[in-house]
Amino acid sequence: MLFMDAESGKTLHRKYVRNETNRDYLDGLNHIEEFGTEIKSVVCDGHTGLLQAINSCPAQMCQFHQLQIIRRLLTKDLTNGVRTGKIFSMKERYWFPGKPPIRIEG
Repeated sequence: MLFMDAESGKTLHRKYVRNETNRDYLDGLNHIEEFGTEIKSVVCDGHTGLLQAINSCPAQMCQFHQLQIIRRLLTKDLTNGVRTGKIFSMKERYWFPGKPPIRIEG
């Protein structure tokens, strides 16, 4: 596992694991904070339950993984309300669950 600073590209923490777990992610975030680094937000790959488990800062799934899920759910027949409805309901699961959105300035 690799935890990096998005602004500087600096590696903040790394850990070799056989299987990634939410506990490993949370331990990594705690390790980073213990060494005095303020975590402003987290962008992750959408590991099941991870977004809901992070409560110390805003968290969101990375855009690549969001698009992969949308691509998987989309069909050429957009009249299919079941699949289209799944895409719009993803907001509750993957985009800022219970947290304010991250504001990007620039």
